[in-house]
Amino acid sequence: MPRITHAEAIQVISTAIQEAEPLAIPHEIRMIERTCEGLAEEVKFMARIDDDSLVHSDALIEGLKELSLQADNGVVFNGDKLSWGKYEQDFVLLFFTVDMMKKCGGY
Repeated sequence: MPRITHAEAIQVISTAIQEAEPLAIPHEIRMIERTCEGLAEEVKFMARIDDDSLVHSDALIEGLKELSLQADNGVVFNGDKLSWGKYEQDFVLLFFTVDMMKKCGGY
């Protein structure tokens, strides 16, 4: 059975964010949790983007919801959270769950 790598999952998430909203540049995408049961592996990723209404737009959220609707890709958008960083550096966190046993829609 084909399996996606962590690097490929990060690339899929990065591409999905930029396709949904070209102004949204992920500054950081990192693995935050991994669950393994037998051969199954599910990984949760977090992506950080700027807190700007042009970047954190309805188009971004709708595009990422569309990603979740593609049953064969194994990527689910879990939602977002506004955070307040140090020194007034506001940013938005996007959360994803990836089924590592799927090929992420042929990527």
